[in-house]
Amino acid sequence: MTRFFIKIAISLLLAGCSLAPEYQRPEIATPQQYKELNVQWLEANPDKATISPGKWWEIYQDPVLNELEEKIAIGNQDLKLAVARYDEAQALLMVARSAYFPMIIGNGQVYREQTSNTIANSDTVLLFNNWLLDATLSYEIDLWGQIRNSVAVAENQMQASTINIAAVNLSLQSQLASTYFALRGTDELQRVLDNAVVVYERAYRLRASRLKVGIDAADIYYQAKTLWQNALTLAADNRLQRAQLEHAIAVLIGVTPSELTIKPERSTSPLVVIEPALPSTLLERRPDIAVAEHLVIAANAEIGVTRSAFFPSFNILTGLGTESQNVTEFFNSPSFVWGIAGNVAQPIFEGGQLIGLNDQAWAQYKESVAIYRQTILTAYQEVEDALVALNQLQQENTSQQAAFTAADLAFIKANYRYEGGITTYLDVVDLQNEALQMELSLIDVTTRYQLATIQLIKALGGGWKAANAT
Repeated sequence: MTRFFIKIAISLLLAGCSLAPEYQRPEIATPQQYKELNVQWLEANPDKATISPGKWWEIYQDPVLNELEEKIAIGNQDLKLAVARYDEAQALLMVARSAYFPMIIGNGQVYREQTSNTIANSDTVLLFNNWLLDATLSYEIDLWGQIRNSVAVAENQMQASTINIAAVNLSLQSQLASTYFALRGTDELQRVLDNAVVVYERAYRLRASRLKVGIDAADIYYQAKTLWQNALTLAADNRLQRAQLEHAIAVLIGVTPSELTIKPERSTSPLVVIEPALPSTLLERRPDIAVAEHLVIAANAEIGVTRSAFFPSFNILTGLGTESQNVTEFFNSPSFVWGIAGNVAQPIFEGGQLIGLNDQAWAQYKESVAIYRQTILTAYQEVEDALVALNQLQQENTSQQAAFTAADLAFIKANYRYEGGITTYLDVVDLQNEALQMELSLIDVTTRYQLATIQLIKALGGGWKAANAT
């Protein structure tokens, strides 16, 4: 009998199949070239750089940024959350894989029993002990691939969780780099604004003394005071922005704002040009795209799980143990007991539950496909946005540098004319304020260019590639 059931089990296993649809990567149009690479790039100072695996931020050659980036893996809570979700997915995979193996349950039982006098013969023993020790084995034959597809769902969800760690890490790294360069931009602005405060205050004090002796008119005095106070306001607001950026960096590396102080200094990071690879490589370079595809594969396997519920399930049950009234005879051969059985269960009527679950699985598959395609479209958009930003900001940087140089020269020459008595002080003030605004705009354009390079690196997937996940 035992051999008979074993032969049946082997036959069913060999005939096993999967009811999940054959997976095919969802189709989506892939451009041959990025649109914004067709424009004519200006030949400027930025150095060309290639995104390298791992520490991509080192292309900016900033030791402070390098040190901060290293701290993300240690203290950032969002990254720890992603790791915890991976651990959870790994545990669920272990649970799913356990169905590949038979379940063995041991049972021990000791009891004392008295039979009824009203039912048993008066000569029957009315009081006796019973010792029982057995093990029961149960095993479900995966004829329709339900277990295999369940494992496939868990495996792909775990893979998605693994790659999601890289996606979260890249997002945090780029966010930190962007925040850091924004902070360095405020440092440069602060230098200019603090200098403007000193210059405008000196001019204000001079106009105040000249007003007292009747050399300057009141409107010149008030104009000088306006420039001074406005520069004070801009300087104070810039200090506020810098403080908030520093606080944001502290949270990104997992410390309280009071624990982090970044010394103000001028940025020496070079301006770089990132050369993207072909659009077709974006599918392998973006971790979020890989995550989305693994979820599509998991949803595809889930269809196989719900389909298998329409078909009968086959189970093998066996038991082996020993039972005796006397513990001294517990392990004698007459006390041994065993049994083997097969079980087949076929759903007959369940009120549409199985159809509903299968429809739900198909709907979830379509949702995952839509998310996958949208993730790809968003990725192309982010690359194109970063490319056009870099192209235009490179042009802006060139024109803004020329504008600042011209405005500064105009102010210097106007000041000479004023000292020579050829022009009025109000003309000098207007040109001085214009030169200040041009310099502030130049700093803003340079900062935005650095931020755009970071956004392009993030849009291209940083240093991550699909092979990293295997």
